Amino acid sequence: LNNARLNSILPGNPNLLALSINDNIEPTLKYLQNRLKLSDSKLQSLIVQNPQLLGSCIYESLEPKLCYLQEQLFFNDTQVSKIVSKCPQMLNLNRDKKLKRNIVWLEERLNLTDVEISKIIWKVPQLLTYSISDKLNPNLDWLQDRLELSNSEASSLLKKFPNILYYSVENKMEPSLKWLQHRLLLENTSELAIIIKNMPHLLGYSIETNLEPTLNFCIEAIGDAKNATEMLKQYPRVFGSSLEKRLKPRLKEAREADMIINQSCLYRMALFTKKQWDASILRHKSDMHLQPMLEYLQSRLTLNNARLKSILQRNPNLLALSINDNIEPTLKYLQNRLKLSDSKLQSLIVQNPQLLGSCIYESLEPKLCYLQEQLFFNDTQVSKIVSKCPQMLNLNRDKKLKRNIVWLEERLNLTDVEISKIIWKVPQLLTYSISDKLNPNLDWLQDRLELSNSEASSLLKKFPNILYYSVENKMEPSLKWLQHRLLLENTSELAIIIKNMPHLLGYSIETNLEPTLNFCIEAIGDAKNATEMLKQYPRVFGSSLEKRLKPRLKEAREADMIINEDSFYRMAHFTKEQW
Repeated sequence: LNNARLNSILPGNPNLLALSINDNIEPTLKYLQNRLKLSDSKLQSLIVQNPQLLGSCIYESLEPKLCYLQEQLFFNDTQVSKIVSKCPQMLNLNRDKKLKRNIVWLEERLNLTDVEISKIIWKVPQLLTYSISDKLNPNLDWLQDRLELSNSEASSLLKKFPNILYYSVENKMEPSLKWLQHRLLLENTSELAIIIKNMPHLLGYSIETNLEPTLNFCIEAIGDAKNATEMLKQYPRVFGSSLEKRLKPRLKEAREADMIINQSCLYRMALFTKKQWDASILRHKSDMHLQPMLEYLQSRLTLNNARLKSILQRNPNLLALSINDNIEPTLKYLQNRLKLSDSKLQSLIVQNPQLLGSCIYESLEPKLCYLQEQLFFNDTQVSKIVSKCPQMLNLNRDKKLKRNIVWLEERLNLTDVEISKIIWKVPQLLTYSISDKLNPNLDWLQDRLELSNSEASSLLKKFPNILYYSVENKMEPSLKWLQHRLLLENTSELAIIIKNMPHLLGYSIETNLEPTLNFCIEAIGDAKNATEMLKQYPRVFGSSLEKRLKPRLKEAREADMIINEDSFYRMAHFTKEQW
């Protein structure tokens, strides 16, 4: 503290000069800082607000009061620190004659539970410092008499806004009630009481800086005094919204969006969150500009209204685009560049409507050229991978597309041609995060099956989908099923099967693996032989039960064929001509 601050503290508290630094002041400061977990700046603030604390006895005064507050009000150390910082004067009070007496009054007079009292003191700890006879009782009596409130109604109101118990009746609350009654044209006390029950904070608002300016703003915005006062009677919480930070800026936005300013609009202005308000503005703009956009896109893409409306509501930024300057040129470019039929163009836009807002020569063309040059795709091929995965055109060329291709090259030691083949099979790989998906999946695969880099690379060339499948929900359960149901003795046996047939990691246990195993056991008539056959020929799992295995088993039995491992292999893998 500077000298001027100290000189202002000491004259008002001369008894501090009689204290010993070592025996009194330093131990007290250390106790307060440790007990209340205060930073140096918060300790300074506490002492400036209540320098008398420096003369308090730690174990005879401070600690008993803090312990009482914690036990009585269920506060933890952090909470008791915060209420003391809000109201340091409470530590000057006698525990039994003041703190305890005020808490008992709240309990008995307002019929509050311990938890409700705790919440009230958390909001307004100053209540513990006021006189029951001079302030709390008179304020409560006035409130009940003035608004004709029952005990339960008063209690309910004070739980919402306990500050009423110490506000000035003459200088603050009575003038506010008179203003509300006069300016909102309230006919009786009952109407006034309803407003205060809904919004008790009105008793704390300034007439000059809040109530009057807000009413005038609403009258000017709606353009009708009667409608404005009716709206404020119905939604008194509007008074709680900042004119400068919320109401005026939102009124400007509403007018710019050509919204009708009525009671409902003002309610949304005042009480909607930023997200809700922004959505409200966008919905209004959507409704205004939707019809021309719907008519154009409906004609151009042959989509029905429901589908189009859904697209525009999910992508409201599209409404800011010009049909002639943005949307039509982009559609024409995509259709010509990717050689798309009308139906394929429609499918592309439905899957990725954001494309309509993309810059042709700054975004789309550079990405398509990069994919063609890097992956050796011709126009037809690049069209097909974009149709499979339209989202790739939303990605940054250097930060995402290029980075993922480089990762495939370096981590899997793949040639450009091998990368091209993998992306041709699974273009989605370009959209996944390296750190969140690709690296973790590859690490898991190598660790789980004890694979070398070259073995992992070889496996992923056959079935790159492994890089984005869920480990927890798909691949690990499949491996456990294979290990258990095919009686595999070790990880090496499991790895051999997956190397031969990596697609097993993508098959459903319920609809493929389990039914196929059961079918083989029933057909061969021996569980051990069936599992041995599937270990030797895991590609049997890739054959359709309904379209291939069951019809061919029927044909084999009708031809009196012996149903064994060899005939099962032929059933599963022979072409129709071979079979």
